[in-house]
Amino acid sequence: MYRTSGRLASLDGLRGLAAFVVVAHHALLTVPSIAVASFGLPTESRLARVLTFSPLHLAWAGTEAVYVFFVLSGLVLVRAMGREGAAWDTYVPSRLLRLIGPVLPAVLFAWVLFAVVPRDAEVLSPWLDGSVRTYGATGMLRDLTLVGGISGAITPLWSMRWELYFSLLLPVFVLAAKRINYRLLLVAAICVSFAGVAGGGEAANYLSMFALGAALSAAVPRLGAARAWLDDAPHAVTWVGGLVALAAGGVLVVAGWWQEGITATQKMAAITHVLTLVGIVAIVVLALVWTPWVKLLESRLIQWTGAVSFSLYLVHEPIIKTAAFAFPGSRLAVAIAVVASLVVAWAFARWIERPIHMAARRVAHPRSAATAIAGAQAG
Repeated sequence: MYRTSGRLASLDGLRGLAAFVVVAHHALLTVPSIAVASFGLPTESRLARVLTFSPLHLAWAGTEAVYVFFVLSGLVLVRAMGREGAAWDTYVPSRLLRLIGPVLPAVLFAWVLFAVVPRDAEVLSPWLDGSVRTYGATGMLRDLTLVGGISGAITPLWSMRWELYFSLLLPVFVLAAKRINYRLLLVAAICVSFAGVAGGGEAANYLSMFALGAALSAAVPRLGAARAWLDDAPHAVTWVGGLVALAAGGVLVVAGWWQEGITATQKMAAITHVLTLVGIVAIVVLALVWTPWVKLLESRLIQWTGAVSFSLYLVHEPIIKTAAFAFPGSRLAVAIAVVASLVVAWAFARWIERPIHMAARRVAHPRSAATAIAGAQAG
């Protein structure tokens, strides 16, 4: 039965897959030929060109995976806070604790890695060569405040800035989802994002992605009917149609990587960006309506990736870069670093992120927490 209220577990799974794509993105950027191709520089490696300028790029499309995070955040948070009785009076401190709380230990963890392995080696990957080499108090302070930009020591934190802005502007997004038809809001968000890319407006571009999620949150009840209709359709038709739609969505997500030089002009970059957003919307919608995709995303392994996704996002890049600088040119070291990232992310999620999340829930619902504590003491 389709749930129009409560947590949508399939979206947790989709978030987990997106986090793994980001990890793959950073791991592959340690390979010189792939990093060269990704940075738009000429490379003689045919494999690097195929992996970069084809739909195969979907497996390591890190930037596009972050866009998925933005859309999912818009959907989940607007849906949660758009309900009657939402605790708006405690929302801001709770959200800030939930969002920024894990950043402090992640920053300290990265600082330790910088101290243990100096980043003074010259390597061949443009991504590694352009990395921040030192991490001091000033950089750490920038990363903890986020609003003024980041130091670059933990590059995934760039997205946290926009998550923070969206969180503070959430009442506007909730109002838009309630007052504007979701179809119109979808189109408007895509148009504004197009204008942002064409005109170099970061805020218009990134905040519009959260608006896409807000529009989808308003469409969730209607998507329940769509899933019921698909479940009643002939099995073969549902499978073929779903696979085609999912594949098409994936191909659109990496529209900017279809061929070398496709985004050479600002206009083409804006056009392919729109195709990317359409593909992301398609994948998210399918995660709510196409039962085979929903079940895969709700499977135990993928749900685990969703549970550790935020922690993995925060800790993986310093680990990968530390391994790459400690053992220049060693792909085995990078592979081990990816595995280590999973282990550290699990520990981080269990002993750091989860307690912070629970504290944020107590801030959001102080009366419930007080009642629970009183009941425990009475017992």
